[in-house]
Amino acid sequence: MNLKEFAIPAFLQYAIKLLMAFCFLYFGALAIIGFSTPGGYYNSYVREFLDFPSALRASLLYASQSVLSVFRYHSEIGGNSFLKGENGQVIQLTHSSLGLGIMCFWAAFVIASYGSMSMKITWIMSGSFALWVINVARISLVLLTGNKPFEIPFGLSHNTVYSIFAYSVVFLIMLVFDRIQRKKFMVETGWQ
Repeated sequence: MNLKEFAIPAFLQYAIKLLMAFCFLYFGALAIIGFSTPGGYYNSYVREFLDFPSALRASLLYASQSVLSVFRYHSEIGGNSFLKGENGQVIQLTHSSLGLGIMCFWAAFVIASYGSMSMKITWIMSGSFALWVINVARISLVLLTGNKPFEIPFGLSHNTVYSIFAYSVVFLIMLVFDRIQRKKFMVETGWQ
């Protein structure tokens, strides 16, 4: 038997790398959330040094509050997960509202792709920042429009609309990323 018969096709290798990277990142983030939340399997070390979801939540809350203040809309941050608007509307930013799933998907896509480590870090940070900005905009808009009722088409929630929009942005960035990487690969390998 020839070893080439056992070679895994390039697409399958890519799909395996993507799936493994996503599972590591996403379930790792969930584990950090679990270990940093008091009760159950709480670990003070994880809470003190690895609890990036709480930092992400705080950044979303404070950035949303800043955006709202630009529009002269007063809001207050309550506890570590609430943003209260001047109209009395309250938004609770739970772990499921942080956008961790889509950020992990984006990072896994970049990790599984061809390119240098520095290029991958740049793309991961840029894409994650774009998703963070979209999330800040969503939170701000929900509070700004809280006292002006409007209907989202098809009875969708703002979380669903955010997910659709965010995944659309990710797929658009993926197309740009793929085109740039494909051109670099062709130049580096001499393919034309």
